[in-house]
Amino acid sequence: MRADKKIIEIEIGNLIGKICNMKEADARLVQICCVKEPSGQGHFELHYTFDIRYQLTSYKVTIETETEIPSITGIYPCAFLYENEMHDLYGIRIKDINIDYKGTFYKLAKPRPFNPEPDKHNEATGKTERADGKQS
Repeated sequence: MRADKKIIEIEIGNLIGKICNMKEADARLVQICCVKEPSGQGHFELHYTFDIRYQLTSYKVTIETETEIPSITGIYPCAFLYENEMHDLYGIRIKDINIDYKGTFYKLAKPRPFNPEPDKHNEATGKTERADGKQS
């Protein structure tokens, strides 16, 4: 069996309304995916994908790296896994996750490995302070 799929771009302000519509339609949350835009311009693409009788609908939301997004765990409780993952791996700020691991969902060697903080150069010492706290 082959699933049909479509991707619909929406604004972040419309996200909760669209998610509520999916819940009312008895759609199954398939996945939430986060991708850092390859341009490196400081944007993320979030894809919220749902299934209704083998028809996949994905809502694509583009956000700035510092944008705080609303949690959908009040509608789809299982989304806490995806949302904690996006927070830990990309540093995405998510408001009101029902089960919030507060950055400890994954045990990571360095914070937000898929979107690391930029290194900072200290003019006074001439050293570069890396995001992992080490100096070079």
